[in-house]
Amino acid sequence: MPPSETILLNSLAYGGDAVGRLGEKVIFVPDGVPGDVIRVSVREDKGSFLRGVIEELVSPSPERVTPFCPLASRCGGCQWQAVSYSEQLRWKQAIVEESLRRISGIDDAEIEPCLPSPIDRGYRTSVRYPAAVTGKGVVFGYYGRRSHNIIDIDNCPVACDRINSIASNVIELFAEHYPGIHIRELSIHASQNHPSSVIGITTFENSDLTAPAKRMLESIPGLAGIRYLPSPSHHVRNYGKSYRYERIGEKRFRISERSFFQVNAAQTEKLTGLVSEMLDIESSDIIVDGYGGVGLFSLSAAPLDTSIHLYDLSRTAVKDSLYNAREMGFTAFTAHEKDTHAAVHTIGHADLLILDPPRQGLGRETVEAASVFGARAIVYVSCNPTTLARDIKMFSETGYSIERVVPIDMFPHTFHIETVVKLRRM
Repeated sequence: MPPSETILLNSLAYGGDAVGRLGEKVIFVPDGVPGDVIRVSVREDKGSFLRGVIEELVSPSPERVTPFCPLASRCGGCQWQAVSYSEQLRWKQAIVEESLRRISGIDDAEIEPCLPSPIDRGYRTSVRYPAAVTGKGVVFGYYGRRSHNIIDIDNCPVACDRINSIASNVIELFAEHYPGIHIRELSIHASQNHPSSVIGITTFENSDLTAPAKRMLESIPGLAGIRYLPSPSHHVRNYGKSYRYERIGEKRFRISERSFFQVNAAQTEKLTGLVSEMLDIESSDIIVDGYGGVGLFSLSAAPLDTSIHLYDLSRTAVKDSLYNAREMGFTAFTAHEKDTHAAVHTIGHADLLILDPPRQGLGRETVEAASVFGARAIVYVSCNPTTLARDIKMFSETGYSIERVVPIDMFPHTFHIETVVKLRRM
């Protein structure tokens, strides 16, 4: 590889790296901040672009700050701790704008400023820690940067206090009293606005978890249940309850251990309010809530007599949504354990669509099926600006145009961007 050279970093990319130019090629550099002047060493030549590392920080950017986590440069959980929070928000807005322009071909959409999180540390209410057996014992943590090496984490500053407390209790319990049970993965879901929590444990072998489960349920405050999955058998065992509760605004949601829910509860209230504002529901509306999960968006936004049809592939989420709708008093709510694109064959027409797909987005089949409803508006909640832009381009081909685009920061100090888009039928 060539010797290090001095360059200016001028932007941030979706994926977390800072971006500069070395000769005629773009170079991606982790841990950089726009405005940094660095000496960079090229580590990979990918043909059309380069990957490098900072050898020396010659002149730091005015937006560079000291990371608050000592593991920030090694851990794969956060990528932007060296970037001031205001600069993170600015670049999240810019990345959404660039994705729409480059992928959708849309130049005239106004991208609103990225909504900041009310808290930027201690916000995560769910974590998933893989584990590995090493010469020093079992280590738990996040995967390292671009690797499957596990970074041992004693305390994660972006996880809420209860997550860190539960993790510490579980790890200490197994290390001291059950060293023969080897945990493969530990997931923890600790509600922010309710005292309940649930954990999931996967082991490398089939073990009897009865005794440690009993001790955890008795000793960890608020722990409602444990979901245990031994790797060889794939036969799930539950100890205690299989769900927790979380309160968002005036609504309380039941959430099973395997059901998806937003991990930043403080920001989720802003998110549900934004979705409700964009839906602008009328009294006779029929709503399809695609990828609806436990009913977070539709049940937060709609009056109790609204006709709502929720679709999700998760059996536990569908059961949770039915429970939540019943407890809240909804009188015309149905939930289906099916793909969202199957809804059109069941319902035929809807006035409003809520779409909250996973990272891979919708794809052509679902976009075309969603367009058949003839809905006057679609509210699309996306966690990936590139697949969002691809899907919006397809929606534009079926007669929908952008009315509003709002990035919202659900994951401070990371490159992840949530975006809420309102599409209006032309």
